[in-house]
Amino acid sequence: MAAGFGISESCMKVALTAVLVPSGGTTLALLDRETRALHGEVDRGWARLRRDSSTTRDDYLHQLTVAYGFESSHEAACSYTPGVGQALDLRGRWRSGLIAQDLLALGCTAHDLEAMRCYPLAPFQDAAEALAWMYVVERPTLIYQDIRDELVSRFVDLARATTYLGAYEGAVSKRRAELGIALDLLCVSDKVCKRVIEAADAAFHALIEWQRTSHPTLRSVG
Repeated sequence: MAAGFGISESCMKVALTAVLVPSGGTTLALLDRETRALHGEVDRGWARLRRDSSTTRDDYLHQLTVAYGFESSHEAACSYTPGVGQALDLRGRWRSGLIAQDLLALGCTAHDLEAMRCYPLAPFQDAAEALAWMYVVERPTLIYQDIRDELVSRFVDLARATTYLGAYEGAVSKRRAELGIALDLLCVSDKVCKRVIEAADAAFHALIEWQRTSHPTLRSVG
């Protein structure tokens, strides 16, 4: 494993030979730019928890259930997609278990979790597509610490139910850099870069639709 980065040695060797970085900058910068119009919509629920003092514990519970249904499916799809673990060190990146831990801390039961709807997602075509979806799944971590601080300041007892929001505490930039490097290494041609952008766009639209059609399925925690 290359020191300091969650990418494999084989990928690092590729980086030293020929990495195609889009003319507009890194792949992450390109994805940020090409999908910017969708960021506000996909962030709306989390942003409301941070900015709206009228939000409740149930609003937080709902956001967790939506995240769990989408992220658990993404993790499963990645697990069945060849090459993902070779492109990026996945240790510490899977967080659906932390969401489940937080839901249990909020008073949900194991039966509640088993009954939750999850987004229907098949394995990806390849690692490039999987990491494009990971970009969408992980992008909100940029604001999770602020959301966590706001929630705990208003609901002190929620501190024990924010392990998901704090999963990348102190390491958000490092995790993002690791993902960016892995994407740059995978974008070996303009064709692959285009597919990554299209996959990220598809992931954003899938998440937005999931958020729109998801409704609280767990009992109120009061």
